[in-house]
Amino acid sequence: MAGINYLFSPDEIEILPTWRFFLHFIAPETYTEDMLLAAKENLNSADFSIINFPFGIDEIAYDENNNSVSVPYQVEDEDRSKSNSLELYESDVWKIMGNMAAAGFEADIYYEAIDWQDK
Repeated sequence: MAGINYLFSPDEIEILPTWRFFLHFIAPETYTEDMLLAAKENLNSADFSIINFPFGIDEIAYDENNNSVSVPYQVEDEDRSKSNSLELYESDVWKIMGNMAAAGFEADIYYEAIDWQDK
């Protein structure tokens, strides 16, 4: 992968009001709809420990204006309170990135916390 760009301060994850995020994957110049279908199949077959997809994996779409595919996901509050929630969360995020990369989304990634407020 080319690089991960954080649209929030990742060291502040523990103080976010919720764990709701987007991973925005920049599509390669060779993007095809088959790549998106493969990415969705990969995500559907993956075993996630703590995250879920609030809008469903099938709703993930290519954004032509931004040349990207955005993957919204979250961790429920009761799961977030588990003692190993951060480790499980990080493992699941790497599963998302790996499955998207396997489908050809290996360029820049933008990581966004939906509820992060810049002070």
